[in-house]
Amino acid sequence: MTSKSAAAEPCTRSRKPQSAHYGVDVPLRRIQRALAARGVSIHRRRSLSYGLDPMLDLGRLLHDVTTIVDVGANEGQTALAFARSFPDARVFALEPVPSTYSILTRRTSSAGNVRCFQVALGDREHETTIALAAKSGQNSLLNLAEPGPETLTLNVTTGERWAAIHEVTHIDVLKVDTEGYDLAVLAGFERFLLAGSVEAVLVECELARVRPEPHASFFELFDYLTARCFGFTTLYTDSVFARQFAWGNALFVRRPETAQKS
Repeated sequence: MTSKSAAAEPCTRSRKPQSAHYGVDVPLRRIQRALAARGVSIHRRRSLSYGLDPMLDLGRLLHDVTTIVDVGANEGQTALAFARSFPDARVFALEPVPSTYSILTRRTSSAGNVRCFQVALGDREHETTIALAAKSGQNSLLNLAEPGPETLTLNVTTGERWAAIHEVTHIDVLKVDTEGYDLAVLAGFERFLLAGSVEAVLVECELARVRPEPHASFFELFDYLTARCFGFTTLYTDSVFARQFAWGNALFVRRPETAQKS
């Protein structure tokens, strides 16, 4: 008598173990589509173009950021972004207006790598009186005035003098946002710029005057910095008015053949 063979085991196809990265892009694309339908775009940081995020671009271009000087720090918006993006760097935040400086120190108090200084920088040491603007971000040493109500008298020094007092000998990122006074501030760092002791300059500018607020001319900044061995890298748009670039920030980085550490 022939015995029945045991029932065959169901045929199962062996599955290749998935790698940790298998299929990661599929849910990402689904998330991207869902957010895009609501007006939000997300991208991998490494795929972003230059000119979108200055912190990302500086991280790509500079291999070792240890010292950042923020001239015209206002209420600490950019200083805090620097502190988060470069946690191992020293961030020096400079703001001359007392009421704004008070907000700056309060907002940055929990950032251990930010140091604040109540100081005004220019191309020479002198005393000047300015009219205070309605908005803190619009205070400028160009707003000259006679002493009186709603004015402020400031002692102005140079970046080189300030740096010598605080033992700053090399600057990886020099950020300048002084509402049109930016070329004078840069001139106060002249020896740093000529000696190769500044790696990158992030400076507010305009291409043409389309708003009443003053900003440094991009073309004057370009001529000044390229004559000091910097190359223009990219532009970040902060404001558009009447379909025109109103103002933003230009990034200049020292050309590789001239870069050196002190």
